[in-house]
Amino acid sequence: PPISANPFSVSMIPITTIQGLSRKEIVELTGCRDVYLWGRGSMLRDVRTSLRACGLTPAAILDTGAVPPSGGDLPVLHPASIINRLWDGEKNLIVIATTTYRTQAEAMCKQFGLVRGRDFIDYLSISRPVAVVEVSGLGKVFNVAPDHGPPGFMPLKAFRKVLQKLLQDIPHLSAIELSAGHEPLLNPEIAEIIRETEARVPCIVATAFFGGPLERVLLAQPSELQVVVDGIERSLGEAHEAKSDFMRRIKLLGELQGKISASTVISVRVHPAKRDTEAGRQTLMALAREAKLELMFCRTHPVRYDELLRYRETGDITQKGVEVLENLPWDLERIVALCKRDIGLPCLCQRVFPIIRWDLSVSLCHVYGRPTIHPNYLEAEWEDLLKTRHSASQCETCQKHALHRLDLDVLERKYPNETQQG
Repeated sequence: PPISANPFSVSMIPITTIQGLSRKEIVELTGCRDVYLWGRGSMLRDVRTSLRACGLTPAAILDTGAVPPSGGDLPVLHPASIINRLWDGEKNLIVIATTTYRTQAEAMCKQFGLVRGRDFIDYLSISRPVAVVEVSGLGKVFNVAPDHGPPGFMPLKAFRKVLQKLLQDIPHLSAIELSAGHEPLLNPEIAEIIRETEARVPCIVATAFFGGPLERVLLAQPSELQVVVDGIERSLGEAHEAKSDFMRRIKLLGELQGKISASTVISVRVHPAKRDTEAGRQTLMALAREAKLELMFCRTHPVRYDELLRYRETGDITQKGVEVLENLPWDLERIVALCKRDIGLPCLCQRVFPIIRWDLSVSLCHVYGRPTIHPNYLEAEWEDLLKTRHSASQCETCQKHALHRLDLDVLERKYPNETQQG
């Protein structure tokens, strides 16, 4: 059934979905100045895509690394060269497009007298909306993937209609993710879906390697391929057997990455679970070294918050909730206490919308499996979807328990000592 709404709430921090400066504001701020992007990785990609939708082409990418990133068709410069030009009176605009080195980049700009909002801004000022299109309802990328009905997959014909409507609803869309918890590689038309997405907007594919045509997916050249390890023991198999499908596919990925376009960023994202062992960790690290793949150990555990919210609100817990709580690699009470320090700050999840399931129904939020806010995205008016989302009673309940701030990566940057203890 459709979600109930509470448009009269005064305690909830408003959900806006589309954040950052408007296209008009960005163009006016830039004027006739050259724009330089300081950063790398997915944040740089999203900011660049958003600026391109505003009709702006950056002059260069700035980076301080010993091994600079590939700028594609843009030159890569050291930030000091552009900061010195600004110091000398040259009119340019720096956009900081990195979360990791944001504080250092801001400090360097301020050290040379640059003014925030005039000479430099950061990625928070750039609207970077992301849509999720769940092209498959089969398999599970995450250990506890949302279940909302019988399994199936989105045909290419339907996906084309979804893609066309998304670009009409959100002209400055910065990326499309092809999984909300299930395995996109199990869609038999996944390669064609990736190609058609990449022709319009960057495509992100998250996979746990539960079947699917890996080589055809890589040849389709998505902007990013995320290999998700949701619990090391679960992914490798309890016995860590060399014949496990996951291990064979990691080795295959290592063999294929030298044959595919360098435009595809491949990352192996490890989300540890409580039951993981040191033996499993060493096996995975050895496997990655052999395949020449870099592991990214993520503090955030990719669980849906449905069971967490139910537990915090009612004290009741289902068997699935027990499984979620027992497998968390951090102490829930300690982390929620940190979240409550930031309870008055905006929701961290709001820029990711809509979340379109394989059957075309629309979900409220990408960190929750439920509720459904519309049965068919193709029949929904964009403004009506936003209105329903922005007045959802579940958002108010989520904020009451500070789960709208539950992001371990964000908390770790703000409270490094406390999160390490958690």
